[in-house]
Amino acid sequence: MGFLSLLRSRKSGFVLEGDESSSARSSGSVAPSTELEGAAYVCSACKTRSFRSSGRPLKVFFSDELKAATNDFGFCNYMADAEGGHVFRGVLEGGEVVAVRVISDASVFQSRKQLLGRIRSPNIVRLVGYCDEGDDRKFLVYDFICNGSLEWHLTVLTRNAMGWSIRKSIAVGIAKGLLYLHSYSIVHRNLRSRNVLLTHDYTPVVSKLCFFSKSSLCHWVSFVFISDAIAHFHVDSYSAPEHFRGHAVDEKNDIFSYGVILLELITSRKAMEDSSQRLLTEWASPLLRDFDRQKLVDPELGCDDNNTYELVTMMSIASLCLNEDPLERPSASKVNVRELECLIALLNIVPDFEPARRGL
Repeated sequence: MGFLSLLRSRKSGFVLEGDESSSARSSGSVAPSTELEGAAYVCSACKTRSFRSSGRPLKVFFSDELKAATNDFGFCNYMADAEGGHVFRGVLEGGEVVAVRVISDASVFQSRKQLLGRIRSPNIVRLVGYCDEGDDRKFLVYDFICNGSLEWHLTVLTRNAMGWSIRKSIAVGIAKGLLYLHSYSIVHRNLRSRNVLLTHDYTPVVSKLCFFSKSSLCHWVSFVFISDAIAHFHVDSYSAPEHFRGHAVDEKNDIFSYGVILLELITSRKAMEDSSQRLLTEWASPLLRDFDRQKLVDPELGCDDNNTYELVTMMSIASLCLNEDPLERPSASKVNVRELECLIALLNIVPDFEPARRGL
C-alpha cells in the first residue's frame, strides 16, 4: 500500500478538504476550501476554543473586531515577531482564541491569504480569516495552538514530560505535514522545532511558513515567497549545506530541517548548543553513522529493547534526511516511504511502553 493510500485509509486528514482526487495533485493546484458543518474545537486540557476542527471558509473580520479581541493589540497580547509585523493573541466574541498577524506589505498579505486560505491539514497551521479595510495595516487570523512549541517542550520543560510514544507520534505528524506541502509543490523553507506548535494531545502543527509554491495555481505567488525566503535567509542550525554552494531553495531543504528535528526528538538536545555554538548535526553525525543508540538517545526517555526497532528506524530516517548531498536525501513522497509506513504502523500496533524513568 502506498504512503498516500495508507494515510487516506486512516483518515489522517492529509488530503485537502474538498479534493479527494489525484488530478488536483498531479496538476499542482491547491483545491479551494469548502464549507463544512462543524462546531468550534475545545481543548479538553485547557478549554481553549478554536476553529481547528471546523471546515468553515475564510472569515472576513472587521478591524474593530480584532482590536477588541487583542486589547487594541496591547503588550500583554503580544506573542511574537513575524516578517513585516507582529503576532498577537486574541479572543473573539464567541470565545474562540486566535493568533492575529499584522502585515504592512500588501503583496505579502495577498499572497499568503490566497495560498494559506486553501491549505487544509491537521498538521499545518490554519488560516481562519483576514481583515483588509484598505488602510496600511492588514491582518491574517490563524488558529491559536494552545500548548506551546516543540522547542519549548524539549528545552524548557522537564525533558521526560514527553515520553517516546509522544515523540514518535510528533515525528510522524510533522512528516505528514511536510508530505502534504510537498505534494502540492509548496516548500516550507522555515522548518524548525520553534515553528512546530503542539496541542495538548501533542498533535504537531507546523507554523511560520516562509515558503514559495511551484504549483501552476500559485505561479504569480512564487516571486514574492522566493524573495522573502532569500531576504531572510541566514546561517542557522537547520540550514541545508547546499545553501552555501548557491543551490536553489527546494523541498530537500525542508527534508534536511526535518532530520534536525528528528535528532532533537531522539537526543533532547538543542539544534545548537548555547555555550559551545556546536551544531547538533556535527555531534550526532558519527553516532548516526555507527548507529550508536546508547550515546545518541536521551536516557531519560526510558526506552528499552521494546523500542529498539522504532529507535533504529527513526535514526535511519534522520541519517538519510541529513545527507550532505541533497540528491541522496529522501523526498517526502518517494524515498523512505517504507520506513515511514513502518513507523506509522507502529503507532497503531505496538502498545505504549511507559516504564518508570526515575533512577535510570
